[in-house]
This record gives sequence, C-alpha cells and structure tokens, in this order.
Amino acid sequence: GWYDGGVPIPFLEVYRDEEYIRIHTKNMSPDEARKFALSYYGWDDDPAQDSEPIPNESGYILDKQFISEIEAELPFR
Repeated sequence: GWYDGGVPIPFLEVYRDEEYIRIHTKNMSPDEARKFALSYYGWDDDPAQDSEPIPNESGYILDKQFISEIEAELPFR
C-alpha cells in the first residue's frame, strides 16, 4: 500500500495497530469497538465535541451543527 504522494505504508506498523485494536475490542459490541478504534486514531466522535464553538476569522463563534448545516447546502463537496 501507498500513502498519498507515493510514500509506502509500513506494513508492520499497520499490522501492529490492527492487532492492538483487535485484542482490545475482542469482547466489545460493534459500536463500542468502532468508538475505541476512532479514539485510538484520534478521531473521537464524542457528541460533546460537536457542540463546542468554533471561532472564525471575523471573531464570531459558530457551532459545528450550524457549520454542517451550511456545508450540507453547498453544491459541491
């Protein structure tokens, strides 16, 4: 496998990450295992984080819910 830019993915690092997740999620429900894996890679989808305000360049504070509603209306993604 290759990362973007043609950099090879180190097989042993990927294998060790997958094995670590497999061992630690052995007796978890699929939803718990998904949350664990997301957390392991730093992609927590905690609802509390989704409501944190985001300051924009003009200093106004927008919440993620509002931003996602705006992005949903955009014609291109």
